Amino acid sequence: MQQKPPRKTAPEPVQGALSHSHELLLALAPIHSTGSSRRLFHAVGNIKRWEVVMMVNKASSLSIAYTSYSPNLIRKAEKITGLLLKDHPIPFSSNTVYGQAMDGGKAMFVQSVKQAIVEIVPRSISALTDTLISTFKLGPGILAPLRVENETLGLLKVNGKFIDENDIPVMESFAGQIATGLYNLRLMQKLQDELSARRSVEESLKHSRDLLHYRRPIDTSPTPRYTLPDQGPGL
Repeated sequence: MQQKPPRKTAPEPVQGALSHSHELLLALAPIHSTGSSRRLFHAVGNIKRWEVVMMVNKASSLSIAYTSYSPNLIRKAEKITGLLLKDHPIPFSSNTVYGQAMDGGKAMFVQSVKQAIVEIVPRSISALTDTLISTFKLGPGILAPLRVENETLGLLKVNGKFIDENDIPVMESFAGQIATGLYNLRLMQKLQDELSARRSVEESLKHSRDLLHYRRPIDTSPTPRYTLPDQGPGL
């Protein structure tokens, strides 16, 4: 009996990337059907295999729009640092890790988490960097710009034990889908705002026409003149 040749399997890193691809495809399904950015962020955050942070572009800084870390963990970190996560702007420039990801337009693997954190926290609490890394159990991760139509809307940050450089193409594609979803939501919101403004103007014009229509007409005919009949020469 002829034996079947052993089944070929992909190398372990490739298997990991393929597994991630499958999970991301499942997560992509609800992204383009969500009606708000909040729902979109939650759809992405439902992937339990890793931790996700999404930041939106605010000129020269980033603002955290969503994180999959637990509220209890966030409060613990806020108590340690004295900072409110949602209110703390994340500065970036071309010579920082976050700036390189934003300006480069491509996903990048970040091996040194400590360096990335030192660059974004105030100097007054930089000594707490190791504590923050331990609290959030941070490891190497991937930063992927949320880029669409030559515009960078923000940044996707993914950390997890199973993340490595082989996941860069997958995360880059995933970030592109998220960016497209956000971009479409913006267009939809802009269209809704324009329709609302147009409806408001039309209602205002209709109200003005109704007022003119129901207002009592003013008599503009000339006032008649009465003259006394001629009495002839006076007596």
